[in-house]
Amino acid sequence: MNNRHPFFAAVYLIARRGDTILMADRQNTGYADGQWSVVAGHIEAEESMFSALQREALEEAGVIIAKEDMRVVHVMHRNCGVENSRFDIFIESEKMIGEPYIAEPEKCSEMRWVSVLALPENTVPYVREAIVHIQRGEMLSEYDF
Repeated sequence: MNNRHPFFAAVYLIARRGDTILMADRQNTGYADGQWSVVAGHIEAEESMFSALQREALEEAGVIIAKEDMRVVHVMHRNCGVENSRFDIFIESEKMIGEPYIAEPEKCSEMRWVSVLALPENTVPYVREAIVHIQRGEMLSEYDF
């Protein structure tokens, strides 16, 4: 019997300003609509985690982030059932070129800086958990196993 199943990887931007992070209220995406999350997306073929994050930051928030201004702060192995598992890579940056704005208004109803100590009630649960781990300085976690 073959117990292998696919793994997917996604990147998440922890854009910081002091004790706040940039978050967006998702809409019309087909996933976690009506919940708050950070700028994020899947790593596409032929793409590094850093280039994926640069692409997502520009597509979703209209900002440019240099690779040297990024650092991996957390990796979460997330169980998504029998279909697949995910590795979610959370990358922090305090520097960016441009002021973040809703660059995909069809997919986002609001974007704002939120205190890490007062995340919106309807934050995507695994994103909330990852932020807690990041605040504790914990590099690795598992979710929903």
